[in-house]
Amino acid sequence: SSGINAEYGDIMQRFQRQYGGSAATALPYAMDSDFTKVLQNQVRYYVENPESSSVTKVQSEIDDLKQIMVKNIDSLTSRGERIELLVDKTEDLTNQSTQFQRQSRELRRAMFWKNVKMYLMIGGIGFAIFWIILSISCGGISIPKCRS
Repeated sequence: SSGINAEYGDIMQRFQRQYGGSAATALPYAMDSDFTKVLQNQVRYYVENPESSSVTKVQSEIDDLKQIMVKNIDSLTSRGERIELLVDKTEDLTNQSTQFQRQSRELRRAMFWKNVKMYLMIGGIGFAIFWIILSISCGGISIPKCRS
């Protein structure tokens, strides 16, 4: 917008230089035939030299901005995909931890009952050994010597 104003300002300066104060008292379209050539030359100049046109500069800046925005959107999309991947991995870890907790609870119960069985067997064997030693020292299974 400021570039267009500069181009318009350039045309206004040329008009003021050429006609000065007489433009204020002139009849409508009185200077049209003289100044049309100046306008045509100015338009031709901006058409033939697009690099001098601020419209072209603005368009170039818009194109650059558009490329930057596309790049930013692409990076956001890839970041979103990475976040989605992290969410999936987190869900997998949660499921694995729940499964591990259940399996460890089952293993703890199995080990508890295995230990109970082992203690009962050791206790039974110990009682049997004690009974055998008592039976031998008291004269047999009915322990007749030790009863009286």
